[in-house]
Amino acid sequence: DFKGLTPLMTAAMFGRAATAAYLLGMDALNHLTDINGDSALHWASYKGHPDLIKLLMYSGIDLQKADNFGSTPLHLACLSGNVDCVKILCLKSKIDLEPRDKNGKTPLMLAKS
Repeated sequence: DFKGLTPLMTAAMFGRAATAAYLLGMDALNHLTDINGDSALHWASYKGHPDLIKLLMYSGIDLQKADNFGSTPLHLACLSGNVDCVKILCLKSKIDLEPRDKNGKTPLMLAKS
């Protein structure tokens, strides 16, 4: 669409794990981003869909990729208060827990706000 959303991103946004799994099985490109630099993992993290996060992690998506604002999926999960998503991102992967976005905020700072 005009925002650069792919079908995989839309499935991630609305929590459609079966659709996302099908798209990934059809070789959907999980590294694509929308006009803000957000990937399907950014959307799943922000919207609070832990099953989709797991699916995307197993598909090999970049867990550390920052969007155009410097926010990683962990930033977005913390910002929106999705504890289950934060746990998955922290426990199931070896990611940097202290990256700073373009405003100098870390995920922990966003979780506290």
